[in-house]
Amino acid sequence: MSDRVLLFVCAHGAARSRIAAAWFNANPPDGWHATTAAGEQPADALNPAVEPLLAGTPAHAHLDRSPPVALHTVDDVSLVVAIDCAVPNAYWCQHRTAPRPPSRQ
Repeated sequence: MSDRVLLFVCAHGAARSRIAAAWFNANPPDGWHATTAAGEQPADALNPAVEPLLAGTPAHAHLDRSPPVALHTVDDVSLVVAIDCAVPNAYWCQHRTAPRPPSRQ
């Protein structure tokens, strides 16, 4: 029997979904593994802040460092979790409800 796949999706597939998948894959339930995708517009690369954020944690070894992929390219998914983006048929969606704080430029 093949593993069941949990797909974490964030807008650009470069940070939030990567962090969630890395933590999930650090101690997954039997028969499960997580992967990631971009729900809106894939970034060109992993967000550089993710690597140092996970350094020294159990999740660091499970961080997917490959370029983000578009949602429509991921097949055979058992469950979808959307983080801060809208994804049709997602099991769970977390959307930002408060306005973003002003930029400190």
